[in-house]
Amino acid sequence: LQALATHAAIALENARLYQLQVKQGEVLDRRARHLTEILQLSNALRANMDLQQILQFVVQAVHDTVGFPTVVISLLDEKDPSRLRRAIAAGLEPELFQRLQAEKLPVKVYEEMFQPELRIGHSYRLGPEDEATWNIVRNGSSPDAPVMKLRARPEWADATWLLTPLRGTADQLLGVL
Repeated sequence: LQALATHAAIALENARLYQLQVKQGEVLDRRARHLTEILQLSNALRANMDLQQILQFVVQAVHDTVGFPTVVISLLDEKDPSRLRRAIAAGLEPELFQRLQAEKLPVKVYEEMFQPELRIGHSYRLGPEDEATWNIVRNGSSPDAPVMKLRARPEWADATWLLTPLRGTADQLLGVL
């Protein structure tokens, strides 16, 4: 019985070590994919690609590599710099994205969402529990605004949003990822 218990303990330890190796391999694979995407992005930025192609590459890389189900980049509207327009997205149905593109939220709404208590590094985490911040969005847009309709959908009701301000060299807001 003692020998059997010893063999069982060794087998369990080997299984645990194997699981650990598998997880470490997955982490290394994920890091390698991230580094590859960063290298490809770096090459794309140095290539003669237009802004729309670069933005498409960025949202797709974030969507595929990091695993966010939806990625949207909004930029300052050229005609009205007090508002942001949705420029590109990954993970949204085209019809929904077109409705979101028609809605241009004031820059002020985004800046008000950048609350210090929501800050994580250079980004801001806006979860379903942050009702006060969601009220800022609700008050800055019309009641039937696509962004509020999106949040009201069952699959988005409990979603957490991660907002990353895109800033220029003079720290002015250029857009939001």
